[in-house]
Amino acid sequence: MSISKSIARKFIFPFLHKLGYNQNLIRNNADKVLIVAYHGVLPNPDLSINYRHISLKEFKAHLDFYKQNFEVLSVEQIVNKEFKSNKPKLVITFDDAYKNIFKYAMPLLQEYGFYSSVYVVTNSLSVPHYLLWPDYIDILKKHKTPQIQFGTYTFTLKNNSYWAQNEEIEIVSYIKSLGVERDVYFENLKQQIIDLLGEKVFDDEYYRLINVDELRKYQQEFPLVIWGSHTTNHYNLGNIASDLVIEQLQLSKQILENDLKTKVNEIAYPDGSYTDFVYENGKIYPFQMAVKYNDSSIDTSKKGLFNRKMISTSTTIEANYFHIAQALKKEGIALDKFN
Repeated sequence: MSISKSIARKFIFPFLHKLGYNQNLIRNNADKVLIVAYHGVLPNPDLSINYRHISLKEFKAHLDFYKQNFEVLSVEQIVNKEFKSNKPKLVITFDDAYKNIFKYAMPLLQEYGFYSSVYVVTNSLSVPHYLLWPDYIDILKKHKTPQIQFGTYTFTLKNNSYWAQNEEIEIVSYIKSLGVERDVYFENLKQQIIDLLGEKVFDDEYYRLINVDELRKYQQEFPLVIWGSHTTNHYNLGNIASDLVIEQLQLSKQILENDLKTKVNEIAYPDGSYTDFVYENGKIYPFQMAVKYNDSSIDTSKKGLFNRKMISTSTTIEANYFHIAQALKKEGIALDKFN
Protein backbone atom coordinates (compact mmCIF):
# COMPACT_ATOMS: atom_id res chain seq x y z
CA MET A 1 0.00 0.00 0.00
CA SER A 2 1.28 3.48 -0.86
CA ILE A 3 2.11 5.93 1.93
CA SER A 4 -0.54 8.39 0.69
CA LYS A 5 -3.24 5.71 0.71
CA SER A 6 -2.22 4.59 4.20
CA ILE A 7 -2.38 8.19 5.51
CA ALA A 8 -5.80 8.69 3.93
CA ARG A 9 -7.19 5.52 5.51
CA LYS A 10 -5.74 6.13 8.98
CA PHE A 11 -6.23 9.88 9.31
CA ILE A 12 -8.02 11.73 6.48
CA PHE A 13 -11.13 9.53 6.07
CA PRO A 14 -11.80 9.27 9.84
CA PHE A 15 -11.31 13.03 10.20
CA LEU A 16 -13.72 13.81 7.33
CA HIS A 17 -16.30 11.45 8.81
CA LYS A 18 -16.09 13.09 12.25
CA LEU A 19 -16.54 16.47 10.59
CA GLY A 20 -19.79 15.24 9.02
CA TYR A 21 -18.46 15.52 5.46
CA ASN A 22 -19.98 12.21 4.31
CA GLN A 23 -23.32 12.88 5.97
CA ASN A 24 -23.59 16.35 4.40
CA LEU A 25 -22.71 15.03 0.95
CA ILE A 26 -25.40 12.37 1.25
CA ARG A 27 -28.04 14.88 2.41
CA ASN A 28 -27.22 17.10 -0.56
CA ASN A 29 -28.03 14.25 -2.96
CA ALA A 30 -31.38 13.24 -1.53
CA ASP A 31 -32.96 12.91 -4.99
CA LYS A 32 -30.77 9.91 -5.88
CA VAL A 33 -30.64 6.17 -5.35
CA LEU A 34 -27.51 4.16 -4.60
CA ILE A 35 -27.45 0.40 -5.15
CA VAL A 36 -24.64 -1.34 -3.25
CA ALA A 37 -23.32 -4.84 -3.97
CA TYR A 38 -21.76 -7.33 -1.56
CA HIS A 39 -20.68 -10.95 -1.89
CA GLY A 40 -20.13 -12.62 1.48
CA VAL A 41 -20.05 -11.80 5.22
CA LEU A 42 -17.82 -13.65 7.71
CA PRO A 43 -16.76 -12.99 11.32
CA ASN A 44 -13.04 -12.81 10.48
CA PRO A 45 -12.42 -13.04 6.73
CA ASP A 46 -8.91 -13.81 5.58
CA LEU A 47 -8.16 -11.13 3.01
CA SER A 48 -5.15 -13.12 1.83
CA ILE A 49 -7.69 -15.52 0.27
CA ASN A 50 -9.89 -12.92 -1.44
CA TYR A 51 -11.70 -9.61 -0.98
CA ARG A 52 -15.20 -10.94 -1.63
CA HIS A 53 -16.20 -11.38 2.02
CA ILE A 54 -16.61 -8.45 4.39
CA SER A 55 -16.22 -8.78 8.17
CA LEU A 56 -19.38 -9.05 10.25
CA LYS A 57 -18.23 -6.08 12.36
CA GLU A 58 -17.77 -3.90 9.28
CA PHE A 59 -21.05 -5.04 7.76
CA LYS A 60 -22.93 -4.05 10.93
CA ALA A 61 -21.16 -0.67 10.86
CA HIS A 62 -22.35 -0.21 7.27
CA LEU A 63 -25.93 -1.00 8.30
CA ASP A 64 -25.75 1.60 11.08
CA PHE A 65 -24.42 4.11 8.55
CA TYR A 66 -27.22 3.28 6.11
CA LYS A 67 -29.86 3.54 8.83
CA GLN A 68 -28.62 6.98 9.81
CA ASN A 69 -28.22 8.43 6.32
CA PHE A 70 -30.46 6.54 3.86
CA GLU A 71 -33.88 5.03 3.48
CA VAL A 72 -33.17 1.38 2.65
CA LEU A 73 -35.72 -0.09 0.25
CA SER A 74 -36.14 -2.73 -2.45
CA VAL A 75 -36.05 -1.69 -6.12
CA GLU A 76 -39.76 -2.44 -6.40
CA GLN A 77 -40.55 -0.23 -3.40
CA ILE A 78 -38.69 2.62 -5.09
CA VAL A 79 -40.60 2.05 -8.33
CA ASN A 80 -43.86 2.12 -6.35
CA LYS A 81 -42.69 5.24 -4.46
CA GLU A 82 -43.17 3.64 -1.05
CA PHE A 83 -41.16 6.37 0.64
CA LYS A 84 -41.30 7.23 4.33
CA SER A 85 -38.61 9.91 4.44
CA ASN A 86 -36.81 12.51 2.32
CA LYS A 87 -33.47 10.74 2.67
CA PRO A 88 -31.72 9.36 -0.40
CA LYS A 89 -32.66 5.77 -1.16
CA LEU A 90 -30.35 2.77 -0.92
CA VAL A 91 -30.73 -0.80 -2.19
CA ILE A 92 -28.61 -3.63 -0.73
CA THR A 93 -27.70 -6.53 -3.02
CA PHE A 94 -25.66 -9.73 -2.75
CA ASP A 95 -24.12 -11.62 -5.66
CA ASP A 96 -23.75 -15.42 -5.84
CA ALA A 97 -25.83 -16.50 -2.78
CA TYR A 98 -22.99 -17.65 -0.55
CA LYS A 99 -24.36 -19.60 2.38
CA ASN A 100 -22.47 -17.41 4.84
CA ILE A 101 -24.73 -14.39 4.21
CA PHE A 102 -27.71 -16.33 5.53
CA LYS A 103 -25.82 -17.20 8.70
CA TYR A 104 -24.34 -13.78 9.41
CA ALA A 105 -25.90 -11.01 7.28
CA MET A 106 -29.59 -11.88 6.96
CA PRO A 107 -30.39 -12.03 10.69
CA LEU A 108 -28.99 -8.50 10.98
CA LEU A 109 -30.92 -7.27 7.95
CA GLN A 110 -34.12 -8.72 9.41
CA GLU A 111 -33.37 -6.97 12.71
CA TYR A 112 -32.90 -3.63 10.93
CA GLY A 113 -35.97 -4.21 8.78
CA PHE A 114 -33.91 -3.84 5.59
CA TYR A 115 -34.82 -5.51 2.31
CA SER A 116 -31.99 -6.98 0.23
CA SER A 117 -31.73 -8.67 -3.15
CA VAL A 118 -29.84 -11.97 -3.47
CA TYR A 119 -28.74 -13.09 -6.94
CA VAL A 120 -28.44 -16.87 -7.26
CA VAL A 121 -26.21 -18.86 -9.61
CA THR A 122 -28.79 -21.56 -10.23
CA ASN A 123 -26.35 -24.40 -10.96
CA SER A 124 -25.45 -24.31 -7.27
CA LEU A 125 -28.98 -25.39 -6.40
CA SER A 126 -28.63 -28.86 -7.90
CA VAL A 127 -24.95 -29.59 -8.62
CA PRO A 128 -23.06 -31.06 -5.61
CA HIS A 129 -19.89 -29.15 -4.61
CA TYR A 130 -20.66 -26.44 -7.14
CA LEU A 131 -18.08 -23.66 -6.92
CA LEU A 132 -17.74 -20.35 -8.69
CA TRP A 133 -14.67 -20.08 -10.83
CA PRO A 134 -12.94 -17.41 -8.65
CA ASP A 135 -13.20 -19.79 -5.70
CA TYR A 136 -11.44 -22.56 -7.58
CA ILE A 137 -8.54 -20.20 -8.17
CA ASP A 138 -8.56 -18.99 -4.54
CA ILE A 139 -8.45 -22.54 -3.18
CA LEU A 140 -5.42 -23.33 -5.32
CA LYS A 141 -3.68 -20.07 -4.38
CA LYS A 142 -4.41 -20.54 -0.66
CA HIS A 143 -2.75 -23.95 -0.75
CA LYS A 144 0.07 -22.61 -2.94
CA THR A 145 -0.54 -25.18 -5.66
CA PRO A 146 2.43 -24.51 -7.96
CA GLN A 147 0.94 -25.71 -11.23
CA ILE A 148 -2.47 -26.64 -12.64
CA GLN A 149 -3.84 -27.97 -15.90
CA PHE A 150 -6.76 -25.94 -17.29
CA GLY A 151 -7.98 -26.57 -20.79
CA THR A 152 -5.07 -26.94 -23.17
CA TYR A 153 -2.72 -24.89 -20.97
CA THR A 154 -0.51 -25.57 -18.00
CA PHE A 155 -0.67 -22.60 -15.63
CA THR A 156 2.12 -21.82 -13.17
CA LEU A 157 1.69 -19.78 -9.97
CA LYS A 158 3.78 -16.61 -10.03
CA ASN A 159 3.26 -13.39 -8.05
CA ASN A 160 -0.11 -14.71 -6.76
CA SER A 161 -1.50 -15.31 -10.26
CA TYR A 162 -1.52 -18.29 -12.60
CA TRP A 163 0.21 -17.78 -15.95
CA ALA A 164 0.73 -19.82 -19.12
CA GLN A 165 2.66 -19.40 -22.36
CA ASN A 166 5.60 -17.49 -20.84
CA GLU A 167 3.26 -15.21 -18.87
CA GLU A 168 1.26 -14.18 -21.93
CA ILE A 169 -2.01 -15.75 -20.67
CA GLU A 170 -3.36 -15.00 -17.19
CA ILE A 171 -5.94 -17.50 -15.98
CA VAL A 172 -8.65 -15.07 -14.76
CA SER A 173 -8.77 -13.18 -18.08
CA TYR A 174 -8.72 -16.49 -19.92
CA ILE A 175 -11.66 -17.89 -17.93
CA LYS A 176 -13.74 -14.75 -18.50
CA SER A 177 -13.33 -15.15 -22.25
CA LEU A 178 -14.74 -18.70 -22.27
CA GLY A 179 -18.24 -20.04 -22.71
CA VAL A 180 -19.62 -23.55 -22.27
CA GLU A 181 -16.27 -25.22 -22.96
CA ARG A 182 -14.97 -24.05 -19.60
CA ASP A 183 -17.40 -26.35 -17.75
CA VAL A 184 -15.41 -29.41 -18.82
CA TYR A 185 -12.19 -27.68 -17.81
CA PHE A 186 -13.60 -26.97 -14.35
CA GLU A 187 -14.71 -30.58 -13.88
CA ASN A 188 -11.11 -31.59 -14.50
CA LEU A 189 -9.88 -28.86 -12.16
CA LYS A 190 -12.33 -29.99 -9.47
CA GLN A 191 -10.86 -33.47 -9.66
CA GLN A 192 -7.36 -32.03 -9.33
CA ILE A 193 -8.47 -30.23 -6.16
CA ILE A 194 -10.12 -33.37 -4.73
CA ASP A 195 -6.95 -35.36 -5.40
CA LEU A 196 -4.86 -32.70 -3.66
CA LEU A 197 -7.10 -31.61 -0.78
CA GLY A 198 -10.12 -33.90 -0.52
CA GLU A 199 -13.82 -33.04 -0.87
CA LYS A 200 -14.05 -31.36 2.55
CA VAL A 201 -12.57 -28.15 1.12
CA PHE A 202 -15.81 -27.50 -0.78
CA ASP A 203 -17.74 -26.99 2.48
CA ASP A 204 -15.58 -24.10 3.65
CA GLU A 205 -17.61 -20.96 4.50
CA TYR A 206 -15.55 -19.02 1.98
CA TYR A 207 -16.79 -21.03 -0.97
CA ARG A 208 -20.10 -22.73 -0.14
CA LEU A 209 -23.14 -21.64 -2.15
CA ILE A 210 -26.73 -22.49 -1.19
CA ASN A 211 -28.53 -25.55 -2.55
CA VAL A 212 -32.21 -25.87 -3.44
CA ASP A 213 -33.30 -27.07 0.01
CA GLU A 214 -31.55 -24.10 1.60
CA LEU A 215 -33.09 -21.74 -0.96
CA ARG A 216 -36.59 -22.82 0.10
CA LYS A 217 -35.68 -22.78 3.77
CA TYR A 218 -34.25 -19.25 3.61
CA GLN A 219 -37.23 -18.04 1.59
CA GLN A 220 -39.36 -18.86 4.63
CA GLU A 221 -36.88 -17.66 7.27
CA PHE A 222 -36.03 -14.33 5.64
CA PRO A 223 -39.13 -12.76 4.07
CA LEU A 224 -37.30 -9.47 3.38
CA VAL A 225 -35.07 -11.15 0.78
CA ILE A 226 -35.84 -10.40 -2.87
CA TRP A 227 -34.61 -13.32 -4.97
CA GLY A 228 -33.00 -12.75 -8.36
CA SER A 229 -30.90 -14.48 -10.99
CA HIS A 230 -27.13 -14.40 -11.39
CA THR A 231 -27.50 -16.67 -14.44
CA THR A 232 -27.11 -20.44 -14.51
CA ASN A 233 -23.34 -20.83 -14.95
CA HIS A 234 -21.89 -17.40 -14.06
CA TYR A 235 -20.59 -16.83 -17.58
CA ASN A 236 -19.57 -13.32 -18.63
CA LEU A 237 -22.61 -12.73 -20.83
CA GLY A 238 -20.87 -10.10 -22.94
CA ASN A 239 -18.32 -12.68 -24.11
CA ILE A 240 -20.45 -15.69 -25.06
CA ALA A 241 -22.56 -16.80 -28.04
CA SER A 242 -26.06 -15.40 -28.50
CA ASP A 243 -27.86 -18.71 -28.06
CA LEU A 244 -26.00 -19.34 -24.81
CA VAL A 245 -26.93 -15.86 -23.57
CA ILE A 246 -30.63 -16.59 -24.13
CA GLU A 247 -30.32 -19.95 -22.38
CA GLN A 248 -28.58 -18.40 -19.36
CA LEU A 249 -31.22 -15.68 -19.01
CA GLN A 250 -34.27 -17.87 -19.51
CA LEU A 251 -33.22 -21.07 -17.75
CA SER A 252 -32.07 -19.39 -14.54
CA LYS A 253 -35.37 -17.49 -14.32
CA GLN A 254 -37.36 -20.66 -14.97
CA ILE A 255 -35.44 -22.64 -12.31
CA LEU A 256 -35.82 -19.97 -9.64
CA GLU A 257 -39.50 -19.38 -10.29
CA ASN A 258 -40.16 -23.11 -10.20
CA ASP A 259 -38.28 -23.58 -6.92
CA LEU A 260 -39.56 -20.44 -5.20
CA LYS A 261 -43.11 -20.51 -6.59
CA THR A 262 -42.93 -16.76 -7.12
CA LYS A 263 -42.07 -14.27 -9.86
CA VAL A 264 -38.39 -13.38 -10.31
CA ASN A 265 -37.97 -9.82 -11.55
CA GLU A 266 -34.26 -9.10 -11.05
CA ILE A 267 -31.02 -10.26 -12.60
CA ALA A 268 -27.43 -9.23 -11.88
CA TYR A 269 -24.94 -9.79 -14.68
CA PRO A 270 -21.77 -11.66 -13.61
CA ASP A 271 -18.87 -9.20 -13.58
CA GLY A 272 -21.34 -6.59 -14.86
CA SER A 273 -20.73 -7.98 -18.36
CA TYR A 274 -23.47 -7.24 -20.89
CA THR A 275 -24.09 -6.09 -24.47
CA ASP A 276 -27.09 -4.55 -26.20
CA PHE A 277 -28.14 -8.08 -27.14
CA VAL A 278 -27.94 -9.19 -23.49
CA TYR A 279 -29.94 -6.16 -22.39
CA GLU A 280 -32.70 -6.64 -24.96
CA ASN A 281 -33.12 -10.33 -24.11
CA GLY A 282 -32.77 -9.54 -20.42
CA LYS A 283 -36.00 -7.55 -20.52
CA ILE A 284 -37.79 -10.68 -19.30
CA TYR A 285 -36.53 -9.26 -15.99
CA PRO A 286 -37.95 -5.79 -15.24
CA PHE A 287 -34.78 -4.86 -13.33
CA GLN A 288 -31.28 -5.59 -14.67
CA MET A 289 -28.21 -4.94 -12.51
CA ALA A 290 -24.68 -4.27 -13.72
CA VAL A 291 -21.47 -3.22 -11.99
CA LYS A 292 -19.13 -0.60 -13.37
CA TYR A 293 -15.49 -1.61 -13.24
CA ASN A 294 -12.52 0.51 -14.25
CA ASP A 295 -12.59 -0.69 -17.85
CA SER A 296 -16.35 -0.87 -18.34
CA SER A 297 -19.23 1.49 -18.93
CA ILE A 298 -22.97 1.28 -18.39
CA ASP A 299 -25.54 2.92 -20.61
CA THR A 300 -27.60 4.62 -17.91
CA SER A 301 -30.22 5.67 -20.47
CA LYS A 302 -31.47 2.09 -20.83
CA LYS A 303 -34.75 1.54 -19.01
CA GLY A 304 -34.52 -0.96 -16.18
CA LEU A 305 -30.70 -1.19 -16.30
CA PHE A 306 -29.04 0.00 -13.09
CA ASN A 307 -25.47 0.51 -11.98
CA ARG A 308 -24.30 -0.78 -8.60
CA LYS A 309 -21.47 0.25 -6.30
CA MET A 310 -19.33 -2.76 -5.38
CA ILE A 311 -18.36 -2.44 -1.72
CA SER A 312 -14.65 -2.91 -1.11
CA THR A 313 -13.56 -5.28 1.61
CA SER A 314 -9.92 -4.27 1.34
CA THR A 315 -10.18 -0.87 2.99
CA THR A 316 -11.26 0.70 6.30
CA ILE A 317 -14.79 1.38 7.52
CA GLU A 318 -14.35 5.16 7.28
CA ALA A 319 -12.89 4.87 3.79
CA ASN A 320 -15.97 2.95 2.70
CA TYR A 321 -18.23 5.63 4.19
CA PHE A 322 -16.36 8.19 2.08
CA HIS A 323 -16.58 6.08 -1.10
CA ILE A 324 -20.29 5.38 -0.53
CA ALA A 325 -21.01 9.10 -0.21
CA GLN A 326 -18.92 9.85 -3.30
CA ALA A 327 -20.67 7.09 -5.26
CA LEU A 328 -24.07 8.56 -4.40
CA LYS A 329 -22.95 11.97 -5.66
CA LYS A 330 -21.18 10.80 -8.84
CA GLU A 331 -22.99 7.59 -9.79
CA GLY A 332 -26.26 7.77 -7.88
CA ILE A 333 -29.33 6.98 -9.97
CA ALA A 334 -31.94 9.72 -10.39
CA LEU A 335 -35.24 8.80 -8.78
CA ASP A 336 -37.13 9.50 -11.99
CA LYS A 337 -35.32 6.61 -13.70
CA PHE A 338 -37.44 4.27 -11.57
CA ASN A 339 -40.69 5.54 -13.11
